[in-house]
Amino acid sequence: MIYIFNILSADNDDFFMQIKIDSENNLYDLHNFIQNELKFDKSQMASFFLCNKTWEKQKELPLLDIETNKNIMQETKISDVIKDKNNKLLYVFDLFSDRALFISLLDIDKKNETKKIICSEKKGTIPEQIIISDNLNFDNADDFLDDEFNDDFNEDLGFENIDDYDF
Repeated sequence: MIYIFNILSADNDDFFMQIKIDSENNLYDLHNFIQNELKFDKSQMASFFLCNKTWEKQKELPLLDIETNKNIMQETKISDVIKDKNNKLLYVFDLFSDRALFISLLDIDKKNETKKIICSEKKGTIPEQIIISDNLNFDNADDFLDDEFNDDFNEDLGFENIDDYDF
């Protein structure tokens, strides 16, 4: 079966992509296709989330499960998690800012089969993969950390140098 997915971005209202993928492909195939199609940096982590009808995250399907060291995306067929029209996935491509693509199952083509993933339509401005905020101000961070370190750790230690410490 071929799944037809619509993909939208909250960052760029004009962005739209539609893809066709065999339901037996795994989430890792979908992840790689999105990364390639949008020219994202493949060294960045990403996760899929199963969502309810209002896009609330229900279950995470990460690239790598830290506890088991397994590639969850490679082990999860798309048909294992997406079964009905209008099922939803979030593809979080910027984990630090929680920025994602909204992926919804538009249709299921039961007549055709293909192992090749196809982008049938793509338009609009592709969202930037990582956005670094201009609001961050690190000008006085060293002074702050030095003061905090001195206040918290240098009080009443009884020595000024590690060589003065008796083991």
